[in-house]
Amino acid sequence: MLLPALALGLPEVERGAWTGGSSTSDLAVSLDGRYVATSQRSTDAGLAIWDRLAPDEGPTLVDLCEATTVAFTTHATRGDAFYVGCGDDRVLRVVLDSDVVPPTARVEATIVVGTDVETVVSIDWAEDDTVLHVVTSESNLFRLHRVDLASDAVDGASGLPTATSGVAADLAVAAGGTPVLIGQTDGSLFWASRSSTAYSSQETTPLSGTVSAIAVDPSGSSDVFLLALASRGEVWTFSVASPGATPTL
Repeated sequence: MLLPALALGLPEVERGAWTGGSSTSDLAVSLDGRYVATSQRSTDAGLAIWDRLAPDEGPTLVDLCEATTVAFTTHATRGDAFYVGCGDDRVLRVVLDSDVVPPTARVEATIVVGTDVETVVSIDWAEDDTVLHVVTSESNLFRLHRVDLASDAVDGASGLPTATSGVAADLAVAAGGTPVLIGQTDGSLFWASRSSTAYSSQETTPLSGTVSAIAVDPSGSSDVFLLALASRGEVWTFSVASPGATPTL
């Protein structure tokens, strides 16, 4: 952990590593900062959850699947949960017993997203939004799905973009749930702006390189997306409000 005031200092190790796990694929943090979860893409792996109230304890381990991605969510009636994307067409909802330190965890729902030929690539949730966005890949196509947090129903509304040509690399959702940005391995960017339950899509190709990760300020205090290009070792930034704008190095 690095504190903002000590950003130039060395990281402080608060907890031990997940022994036996490998190939960490993603990381998510609860809104209050208490829980840090990593997904593991190795066989018979799943989720490791660290509780910062118990810095000397090992992580809570949940054997799930060959996990590709994880996101934290909270809902007015269903509470907090980590959603985990698998290397097939499943998304799992993992809930915690926060009264226990460190917490116990269990899989509360298994959600089938798309068809059995689709692989979950990335998932993301925006604070105060009521849906989880999921991007899946199938050969050289990707699809955008949504999961209703109140019911775990998939694609409960019309207007979602259909399958789009390209290989998805990562997904980010701006504060308030719109727009949704999908980065592709060829540097293309796919936007889906949302009004209520209807989506409108736009695709631009502003970069030359392999997009590896996308991030956005979850609080909305900074209205920019950040793109990391693995193939060029660069980070680009551009406005959430201007889908067609050219990113800045």
